[in-house]
Amino acid sequence: MRPRVEAPSRNDFPQKHRPVRTCVICRQRFEKDCMQRYLCPPPGGAALVPDPSGRQPGRGFYVCGNAKCQERVASYRGWRMKCKGERA
Repeated sequence: MRPRVEAPSRNDFPQKHRPVRTCVICRQRFEKDCMQRYLCPPPGGAALVPDPSGRQPGRGFYVCGNAKCQERVASYRGWRMKCKGERA
């Protein structure tokens, strides 16, 4: 007969994976929960569209909570090439 093995407690399991994203302005990496997501604009649009829920379909860009990065996102033009083939 085999000896009885105790089930591991909840504290024995490793922490759950936390997704990490890169800020398009400062290029630093942060947890996804700490960042604001922006979407490609609809055809003919001139600026990134905020996605407060973080769940809208389409290509997304992440910006950290740093005040300088939040100010610079309005003038960020790197999305133009990345959104080129995006369909609404």
